[in-house]
Amino acid sequence: MSESAASTLKICVIGASGRLGRLIMGAALRRPELDLVGGVVSHNSVHLGADLGGLADTSPIGVETRVSIDEAGASADVLIDVSGAE
Repeated sequence: MSESAASTLKICVIGASGRLGRLIMGAALRRPELDLVGGVVSHNSVHLGADLGGLADTSPIGVETRVSIDEAGASADVLIDVSGAE
């Protein structure tokens, strides 16, 4: 494994469609040492299936939001939970 691949931290944001989730994803997309690999939204969210880059007001990255934490976070090193209490 290359040094750059070893130093990349893969993250998944739970609560990806909220204000804080979008801010975190935008910040992650600007950092070369972070790799945004997943985003979770509620089952009734209008943002289900949305591209994470689009939600973060950047270019599309080819990763869509999901309902399942298991699916969205399968390849993540870190889960960041900023979801609502419900």
